[in-house]
Amino acid sequence: MRYRLPDDLSFCRVDDRLVFLDVLHDRYFLLPASQEQAFVAWLDHPESAGTDIALLLANKVLTEAPPSPGTMQTEPVCKPERSVAERFPAAGAVQPAALLEVLSIVVLTRWQLKHRTLKQVLGSMTRNRCASPAPQLRDCDGVSDTISFDAAGVFAQARRYVPVEPTCLLDSIALARFLSRRHQPGSLVFGVTGAPFSAHCWIQVGTTVLNDTVGNVGAYTPIREVRWPAGTLR
Repeated sequence: MRYRLPDDLSFCRVDDRLVFLDVLHDRYFLLPASQEQAFVAWLDHPESAGTDIALLLANKVLTEAPPSPGTMQTEPVCKPERSVAERFPAAGAVQPAALLEVLSIVVLTRWQLKHRTLKQVLGSMTRNRCASPAPQLRDCDGVSDTISFDAAGVFAQARRYVPVEPTCLLDSIALARFLSRRHQPGSLVFGVTGAPFSAHCWIQVGTTVLNDTVGNVGAYTPIREVRWPAGTLR
């Protein structure tokens, strides 16, 4: 019998512990020591899982079920090498159309995060992946110099005038929608730290961070990356 991680779970190792992200229940969690040992044993030898795996199955940390159609894909995370966030002007003229668009996107995203699960919100980001005619992102060897980050600057400038308290999740998803409307694909990256525990997320295109600094995101271990296609996000 072959087992696998459920579609809704992802994990990473931080400070010699495994941290899990459950997007269905909007939570991070650690396994009890005995279950973590069983999980590590399964990772090392998935073809010869022992009886200890029963508790992992009962707690839905592992599953026998095949992947669901249209499953959110967790991609290998490129190590961030540069950031364009520092280039955005602190002040300046904002186009009324851009301000209205950013306002509407932020308000919509805030509503979705309050009334939908994180899985549903992230699922809407990848639902039209296969139908998108846009070119795929390049691998971690770099990003084409022809890709423009101007839209991220427009968003950042207009966002300062939107009377909604900023948070990394809200603003990263809103930025993803703003970029996708302009046919720019990218990635929403989730990361965690150990002691003390902290979670963070940001937008990244290839190895370039758009809405944070390399120094700040470098403190976090990536736990999940969700790529969106270049079509308009819902």
